[in-house]
Amino acid sequence: MSLDAPQEYPRHVSCHVPCLSDIWTHTVITLGGEGGTMGWVDLWRGILLCDVRSHGDINLRFVPVPLPMVQLNRCNDGTVFRLGCPEPYRGIAYIKGKDCLRFVDLEIVSTRLEGKDKETGYIAMRFDGWTIRTWSNFSMTESRDDWKMDRRPVHAKNINKSRRFIFNCGMH
Repeated sequence: MSLDAPQEYPRHVSCHVPCLSDIWTHTVITLGGEGGTMGWVDLWRGILLCDVRSHGDINLRFVPVPLPMVQLNRCNDGTVFRLGCPEPYRGIAYIKGKDCLRFVDLEIVSTRLEGKDKETGYIAMRFDGWTIRTWSNFSMTESRDDWKMDRRPVHAKNINKSRRFIFNCGMH
């Protein structure tokens, strides 16, 4: 299936990465309502919404998700990596009581090391920290501007290890 107006990415996102030029379903969400709306989610690009209980023409809508963080596909030394599978880094849910989509993005901060990892054979990396960002979308239109960051990002380095920390991002 082709979308009439494919979403374009700003130049800082590597458009040559295959997962950004095609839509791949990573998860499915149920929004419900009279039309029985379901969403097939590509965690890098967006959500294809369809009213599955519609008796007339099938109406498909595309809601883009927030752009990937620049650091997600770049190491701190400037090396560009393939984005790969988003499931360890991104998640989405529909919050029925608030009638909104909630999106979570995990950004890993890493340093590329010399050589390759002895166990996996992949590039050797040292993970230095992480940041979590959450967004809400109450409009669910074809505009990426509908996504509003819920609060300031949470950085691993700001968590006091001597105190219990609970991150309530509203995901259920």
